[in-house]
Amino acid sequence: MAQDLGLLDPARAVGDYLPETRGGAYGDCPVRHVLDMRVSLDFAEDYADTTGPYARYRRAVLWNEPSPTHPPEGLAPFLTGIGKGPGPHGGHFAYRSPNSDLLGVLLERVTGQRYTDFSATQIWQPMGGADDAFVTVDAFGTPRAAGGLSCTARDLARIGGLMLDPGEVLSRRWVDTVWAAGDRDAWNTGDFSAYVSGGSYRDQWYRLPPPADALAGLGIHGQFLYIHRPTRCVIVKMGSQSQPQDESQEGPNLRFMEQLARLAVPAGR
Repeated sequence: MAQDLGLLDPARAVGDYLPETRGGAYGDCPVRHVLDMRVSLDFAEDYADTTGPYARYRRAVLWNEPSPTHPPEGLAPFLTGIGKGPGPHGGHFAYRSPNSDLLGVLLERVTGQRYTDFSATQIWQPMGGADDAFVTVDAFGTPRAAGGLSCTARDLARIGGLMLDPGEVLSRRWVDTVWAAGDRDAWNTGDFSAYVSGGSYRDQWYRLPPPADALAGLGIHGQFLYIHRPTRCVIVKMGSQSQPQDESQEGPNLRFMEQLARLAVPAGR
């Protein structure tokens, strides 16, 4: 939406919009690579970390309690302080939650609105969201765009429905691009290729490999949003499994949802 409004060009560097990121990993990174999780970032997505960078990240967004020796620094300073990894931007797919948080900060800067306000007026209300949604923030009001959204299953399914029928809410051009684009070579050399081979990732959405004609939003602790285009079936799975990430469960879950979706009657029949 920000792109269609002329506020954002994904080909430009993050530092052009957020000058404070210059000198860190994001400063010279094109927005496109942030959207597609292809940022060279000196950060490990280690959910079990209790003392290192990931624990510091959780403290920055108040998901872990601050300690006397680690006062809350805030999400934005944490993001701008992450260093660049050893390789160039635009390499293999590497899922890192701070990338999505960075996009939330970027969206607020270019729109001049709070992340929640822009989302509410541009998506939630036009799509007919039935209930309020909430986004967690840090001590300074910065949104946790990566994982701070809390909403009902029914409204999350409405988000999935927009990826099948964007109506007047989303850009058809953008939706078509999400379905069609994504670099499979980047995926197959990236983080998740071991349990989902031949997939791709575009604009924060997972494109599942053939024969499944499907998109997915994957969350930790067993949460899924699954969109099956042939049958126009949208599946929401809430979850609270004990481990944040369990590859032995995620692959079978995706296969189960594909089979479940194929039981649905295609629209118009």
